[in-house]
Amino acid sequence: MKTDALTTRYVEALFAAACDCGERERIGADLDLVLRELHEDAAFDAFLRDRSISATHKKKLLQTVFGATLHPYTLNYLSLLLDKGRIALLASSAAAYQQRAMEAGGRLAAALTTAAPLPEAQEEKLAAALGKVYDKRVEFSCAVDPALLGGAVVQIGDIIIDGSVRTQLQALRRDLLPNIQAEA
Repeated sequence: MKTDALTTRYVEALFAAACDCGERERIGADLDLVLRELHEDAAFDAFLRDRSISATHKKKLLQTVFGATLHPYTLNYLSLLLDKGRIALLASSAAAYQQRAMEAGGRLAAALTTAAPLPEAQEEKLAAALGKVYDKRVEFSCAVDPALLGGAVVQIGDIIIDGSVRTQLQALRRDLLPNIQAEA
């Protein structure tokens, strides 16, 4: 996940405050909860993004809806995003917060895409091998893409490790085509 400098600065401040008060997991869960609500309720999402509605009015609604549920730091963070007209950063900042929390806990998020569901033992073996390279415990989010034909593609941040059969066949075709055309 690529994160811009502004989002990184906001997330680092929120994460530091969450660690200082010992509520790192709770604040992460709060951000996930708000995102879920926004995804499930398009009208609520549109309301928060509507620039014609004052930030004060939006903050009052957030307080009414989430005041008893969310940690005060989470509410303050959402208020800051609204005050600055940057509520659109919520999804990327929540993802960056979760990634930062994983890193702080010695874990690393990775996306694993395979042509067919991978047996749990193979997934664990791959996670262990990558864990040795990165010196962290790797946790996969898994997806299946039959177009890969076989093998796997792993994405860790901006790094992509493509061991798919499709990519290997494309490379082989690229290597062989000039030789075949030269012989013809």
